[in-house]
Amino acid sequence: MPMAVDFYGRELLGDSWSLPQEAERALEDVFFQILRAHCGPLARSKTSVEVSINLVSPEEMAELNEAYRGTAGPTDVLSFPLWEEGERFSPPVGWKDLPLGDIVVCDEVVAHHAGERGVPVTEELALVLVHGFFHLLGWDHDTPDKEIAMWREQDGPVQSLLRQWGLGAPKD
Repeated sequence: MPMAVDFYGRELLGDSWSLPQEAERALEDVFFQILRAHCGPLARSKTSVEVSINLVSPEEMAELNEAYRGTAGPTDVLSFPLWEEGERFSPPVGWKDLPLGDIVVCDEVVAHHAGERGVPVTEELALVLVHGFFHLLGWDHDTPDKEIAMWREQDGPVQSLLRQWGLGAPKD
């Protein structure tokens, strides 16, 4: 099944991010692995799945964060799932092509967080992209137990993405 990732605003990243040309293909591979692992029957029943990734300025992210979360200022990533019902991932039955939603990333906030954590910005970008994708599938971290579970589940795909980007080795 094809997994399509539409990457908008990549020019915001600039040369310092050192993303390989095949970054989108690697994202498609990792996103499909996550979908297959967590939504197996769904992954087998679809002809294609689509995700949009939008890179935005801090000003744009602050507007979105205020409008959708009621929180002032920019954040690193927001996800807008199309098929969340309550706390459940509820995609329509019978659709062969399935758009999952949008992941919105603020490159400047990602770079700032990378600096705070002492990691390369590409590692932080991999983290927020995978994190955003989990949100599209209905995962959340609004309780301590859910946060632990989500972070545990996203770590492997983050490391896989970094390997595919040629930017890291697995964590110990």
